[in-house]
Amino acid sequence: MKPRHPAAYICAGRAPGALVLRQHAVAEAAHERGWPAPAVYTDEGDPGLAGEYTPALATLVAAIGAGRHDALMVSGLGAISGGPAYLMTRLLLPCIRQGVAVEILPPPTVARSR
Repeated sequence: MKPRHPAAYICAGRAPGALVLRQHAVAEAAHERGWPAPAVYTDEGDPGLAGEYTPALATLVAAIGAGRHDALMVSGLGAISGGPAYLMTRLLLPCIRQGVAVEILPPPTVARSR
């Protein structure tokens, strides 16, 4: 079933162009699947903030818990697994509880070479 309210989480490093590449990859993935444009939650910098939620990740988890999204794309597994393991659990458990499908997108350079 096609989602009606997808979300995307992007955590881009500080390398020049990293954020733009990931934003493009998310938009392209949604378009290829025939999805509406996802609500994009973006954090720039290190995804592993010493055991703390990043601002966008905290907002996303709250939105998922409130039932505002029915699908989630994560731009690269490193976006959530780069930090403490419990951050991944704290993101995925609300998705499971709410029935939110989760898709981990390949890194943008891999996605474009297909």
